[in-house]
Amino acid sequence: MPTGEQTMNAFMSASLTGTEGGRVRRLKGFVRGAHFEPETHSPAAEAFVRKAGNPDIEERAETLFGQVRRAFSYKRKDIDYSCDTGTATIKTPDFEATLLVGQAPGDARSYEVSTLVGGFTRPDVIDEDRFIEVFRGYCDTVLIELANTFDVEAKIDALEESSRLAGFLDYPADASSLSIKVPRGGVQMELRPHEIRFTLDPGGNLRQLIDGAGRLMTELFTDPK
Repeated sequence: MPTGEQTMNAFMSASLTGTEGGRVRRLKGFVRGAHFEPETHSPAAEAFVRKAGNPDIEERAETLFGQVRRAFSYKRKDIDYSCDTGTATIKTPDFEATLLVGQAPGDARSYEVSTLVGGFTRPDVIDEDRFIEVFRGYCDTVLIELANTFDVEAKIDALEESSRLAGFLDYPADASSLSIKVPRGGVQMELRPHEIRFTLDPGGNLRQLIDGAGRLMTELFTDPK
């Protein structure tokens, strides 16, 4: 059975993500009368959206930089900050945060701003109140990339045999993936051969996501007795 420390160590290879967006014409670098919203997805359209969205990313990154610096009491020399053409990166002694803007995959005329937090150097930082407070408005998903291919079919069989989660499993006929959603748990987990993804239910918060992901990870990798 994994210990709490082992479960938390899994987050060292994890990333927290979140997205939000809107119409391209709402970006601060979009000039009405001179610019037009893209009609299709293309490298040129992507480059245009990144350029038009750069002022928005700069503003968000400056805000996040201040929040991170104050929350963790970092000194100037502790943080490496860069921002260029729709991408900003904030590197700290404990983690790295990236903000980027681009075309929304499902709508050529819309943009999507993504936040990615990863590169954790100590696993417990993700559970600290100050980390939760800073990133609660930015992230709603935890993604853990697996170094080795995971046998999803075998895990389904094991959980169905001897786990309290047996009644909450959902999977396709070929058992290529596994979803687990416990009622009132606030978090849904999806397991694939190369990744585990935890998503937050509507109305939930980042603390629920982190706690729920930790509980499901523990149950997922607990060897049945």
